[in-house]
Amino acid sequence: MLAGVATEYQAPEELLTLAGILDRFQAIVCSRDEGTFSRHLGRKILGKAGTYEECAARLGLRTGECIGIDDGLSGIQAVKSLGMKAVGVALSEDEYVLIRPECDITVRSLEEL
Repeated sequence: MLAGVATEYQAPEELLTLAGILDRFQAIVCSRDEGTFSRHLGRKILGKAGTYEECAARLGLRTGECIGIDDGLSGIQAVKSLGMKAVGVALSEDEYVLIRPECDITVRSLEEL
């Protein structure tokens, strides 16, 4: 299984290292990459959809071959716009109600996966 991270967090490597799982990811794309030119896409990385798209490209996959995991409605919508399956992580009841209709699967924590 290939795994990538597309995140708004500025230092995902630091967070993944602290969690002890950095070695599980072959591609990491974050908000600091937004607006930079992607040699994989042949254009700039733009928005949430762009970070997911770039992550898939770095893994050598089409977006339709990927699953996107997000905890926000705009991220889930970005995932779906790319033809990816969407897993929503609802950290509160309000988020669950908001993102559930948009997701293929909704969980309460990543541990459920």
